[in-house]
Amino acid sequence: MKALRSRGFTLIELLVVIAIIAILAAILFPVFARVRESGRATACAQNMRQITMAFLMYADDNDGRLPGTQAYRRTAEIYGQIAYGDFSTGALSKYLTTKVLLLCPSVSAKDKQWFRDNFRQDLLFNYSVNGYTTYAGCSGENGDRYKAHIMGLKLSIFPEPSRTIHLVDENVRPNIDSTLSQYIVNNELFFLDDVTSDKHSGKANVTYLDGHVGQVPGMSQWRTARWPDGSYMFHGEPLNP
Repeated sequence: MKALRSRGFTLIELLVVIAIIAILAAILFPVFARVRESGRATACAQNMRQITMAFLMYADDNDGRLPGTQAYRRTAEIYGQIAYGDFSTGALSKYLTTKVLLLCPSVSAKDKQWFRDNFRQDLLFNYSVNGYTTYAGCSGENGDRYKAHIMGLKLSIFPEPSRTIHLVDENVRPNIDSTLSQYIVNNELFFLDDVTSDKHSGKANVTYLDGHVGQVPGMSQWRTARWPDGSYMFHGEPLNP
């Protein structure tokens, strides 16, 4: 009786197997990447909702007035800084337990290098406040003629909070003060197509003043995108850039 001999793969068979594996990898890897990004986008939206809810809880405890942000008189822009300096003593510290919420999970490794303890101001955040919800007049700080703190507006002045943007997920970039000053709009809306992030499959997460989360087109698409009635809502009435 002849002994059976095991037969190995021929070269052609091996190449066919390798080709099949390569095809499957090409199909599945992008799917896995999209699933991971979808998870990060969801986590980002949850972060933003918690931040906006912190603003709303602050307003509930302070006669309906939203917390203000820091501004500089030397510029025309309204800088919507969520946090500045020592986060633990800020207006939102009672309502936000960790500053990690201020950072989108999809921020690149290059941007994350700014998030380290040896910075003079240990803050990294890429969620910007709509400046039109924070400006109710400036009050001086220790006689500094350049700096002022902005008093937040009352929620009651916004007729359509469910359509009024509060936070935007944007790009991270440092400024000369070793803090990351983030802003969404200025009086002329010059920066709308510069700062909005499109990390989440070409879109950016946003929150609205009623606390819900949505998505809008990112970056350059801002100027061509419109709400159904052809307007943006930033400061209580339609805004047409």
